[in-house]
Amino acid sequence: MNKLQHTHVLSARLKAQAGATGRGLLASIGELLEERTNQQVTLGEITGELLLSSRTLRSRLLELSTRFRTLVAEVGANQVRRYLTETSWPLDRIPEQVGYSDAANLRQAVKRWTRESPQDFCSRLRTLRST
Repeated sequence: MNKLQHTHVLSARLKAQAGATGRGLLASIGELLEERTNQQVTLGEITGELLLSSRTLRSRLLELSTRFRTLVAEVGANQVRRYLTETSWPLDRIPEQVGYSDAANLRQAVKRWTRESPQDFCSRLRTLRST
């Protein structure tokens, strides 16, 4: 772990402990997931970083009406949207950046999130930006 990653981990731990429920906890988990963009992240890894037990994290997330798996999916979806809208990369380059096994799986996920193909999604956003 390099110095910058170590700083992020410490920051996330402090936020999680200070705001152990609510936005502080969700922000901390989001930061840790963002750092591991193209990796499969487990609940155990996150709880270890936040110095919380798995049971405690699960119950706090339940209090917030969410689950770890849901947060992982949301962070991944946001990363994909960013790559699709802020880069000119071809679709087959993005999966390796966000942890998908191939472009076909990524296409299916984008269609599930947006109800449109990745190409249509990008075109619509570009049109909205130009108006």
